Amino acid sequence: MPRSWTPSIVPNGHDQSFYLVIQQFRENRAPRSRKTDVGEADLETTIGDLMSGQYGDPVRVGRV
Repeated sequence: MPRSWTPSIVPNGHDQSFYLVIQQFRENRAPRSRKTDVGEADLETTIGDLMSGQYGDPVRVGRV
């Protein structure tokens, strides 16, 4: 039986990784969130943001 083929939803040449930062949730404190444009969520920008303290209590960084 032949395998079924599913086309990618990402156009050719546009596959790109971006990074997601997970912050620690603390009780009795307002949750902090930070939105970043996907175009600016590259590795260098994410590291720079972490080092400059733009994330309150980062727990994990994941590549998506």
